[in-house]
Parts: sequence; C-alpha cells; structure tokens
Amino acid sequence: MKEMAAPCVLADVHEPLAVEHKDGHVIESLHVRSSLVGRPAILCRDSRSVVLRKLLIEHVEGGVGIRFERCPGLRVEQVEVRVLGAADDHARPTANCHLGRYNSDCHNIHGVDSEDVILEQVRVTGGSSGIELQRCRRAQLRDIVGRNVRGPYPRGQCVQFTACDHALLERFHCVNELGSSWPEDSISVWRSREVTVREGLVDGNNAPNGVGVMFENSDERAIGGLLE
Repeated sequence: MKEMAAPCVLADVHEPLAVEHKDGHVIESLHVRSSLVGRPAILCRDSRSVVLRKLLIEHVEGGVGIRFERCPGLRVEQVEVRVLGAADDHARPTANCHLGRYNSDCHNIHGVDSEDVILEQVRVTGGSSGIELQRCRRAQLRDIVGRNVRGPYPRGQCVQFTACDHALLERFHCVNELGSSWPEDSISVWRSREVTVREGLVDGNNAPNGVGVMFENSDERAIGGLLE
C-alpha cells in the first residue's frame, strides 16, 4: 500500500469524536491527534453505515485509535492509525492497557458487535493489537498493513478475529521488527466460522508463544476456514 499523505485539517481531541445514533454519518479528511488514555480518538456507537475516510489518527499508547460498537455497515477507507512515538527506534512494549470503561487494551482499531463492516486501505502501527474485531460477522478487510504491534499478552496481533463468522482478510502485510515489536499470533482467527485469509505476507514474528497465522476452532460451532 502506498504511503498516505496526511490530511490538512488538524484536530487535537480532548474528548472522543463521537458518532452516536447518526446513521450514514461521514468523518473524512482529518488529522486527529488524541491524548486520551483509556478512551478512543474516534468512537462510533449504535449507528448504521457510518464512513470514516481519509484520516490520519495518532493516539497515545494508553489510548485507542478507533472504537466502534453496534455499527453495522461501517466503512473505514484510506485510514492510518498510529501510536504517537511508535516509529521511534526506542519503542517499548505497551503498558497500562486495561484502562477505562472499554477494557479494550490499546488497539489501533477495535470493533465489537458490528456486522458487514468493511476496512480497506488501512495502515496501523504500534498498537497493543493493530485491528481487533469481536462478533463482527461478515467483516471484510482488504489492503491492510500492520506494523510493530506491542502487546502485552494476550494481545499482540496485526489482525484478530474473535467470533467473526464468514470474515475475510486479503491483501495484507503484517511486519514485526525485532526490538520494536512484542507480538503473539500475527494473524489470529479465534472461534470464528468459515473465515478466509489470503494473499498476504507475515513478515517477522518474535513471539514467545504465538505463531504466524492461527486458526483456533476451540468451539463446536466454529468450523471451517481457508488459508490461501
């Protein structure tokens, strides 16, 4: 994926940019810088068909970039989310990542209970995990770049599917550099039925416990899956 130019409008946020009960709402062409600890820079809740487009989001290591819950049909397009300072060669494992009401670690992107979401041309850097989706059936992720995730365990995935039946991840690059990342499973499919992972590259994994690509169907209803 090509390097994305930063949008020209800078917004320093001291409360989450919230989209609640606003079907079809669009946020685009912003550079969002968040100092929020335990809370997301952008929050979508109880809204359908929201679009987040052409955004650069920077958040502190104790915060979250994008959080969405009960937002079916959400689209995230041409978006970069990164932790402030994560590109520093002296980056460290993420600390204090079980904060706030969300209990969502310090992910770049965290989605819950949202069907048919689409993430395309998305780059994530330095989060506890890059993208974590929970109970997001039929999620489609394309052209995804995840770089130097930083845990701590049990986090540390470029992409994590949890109970996301019939999800898709394709055309992806997950890169974890020695000394700048503290990963677990690079791509994790957990208790998710018939998920497809294809056309990607897992580039580096120094995890003490994790593997490159993991399908864990440790639930009787979670069957099938394709790695191609």
